[in-house]
Amino acid sequence: MNKERATELLPVIQALAEGKEIEYFPPNENEWVTTCEIFDDQLLYRVKPESPYRPFENRGEMMNAMLRSPVPFGWIRFEKSKAYGQILHISDDCIVCSTMTGRVVYNYEEASKYLTFLDGTPFGVKKE
Repeated sequence: MNKERATELLPVIQALAEGKEIEYFPPNENEWVTTCEIFDDQLLYRVKPESPYRPFENRGEMMNAMLRSPVPFGWIRFEKSKAYGQILHISDDCIVCSTMTGRVVYNYEEASKYLTFLDGTPFGVKKE
């Protein structure tokens, strides 16, 4: 690592120290990936941009968003694996989704991090 590279990475390292999520752009990929393991001098890094969406507050807010959506009702995509699943149960504080191997339970904050709708729309409400 040289002085220029260290200067380039300094804001990323400071953000990591503050608990912010860091992403890198792997070779042979077309998108940024969240990482905990850093730093390889050959990769590009950045502070993960803040989402313009916030988590759903409750079941009613989520149901209203799904009813207005043009994508099939109750289907979601797991962000990391890109696999698809269905919402099996909805309560005011969590949702249960199907996976290939069983079920997973998310509170609404976790769901906003790990799920999207089928069209790629974040699983949450656009901030105003």
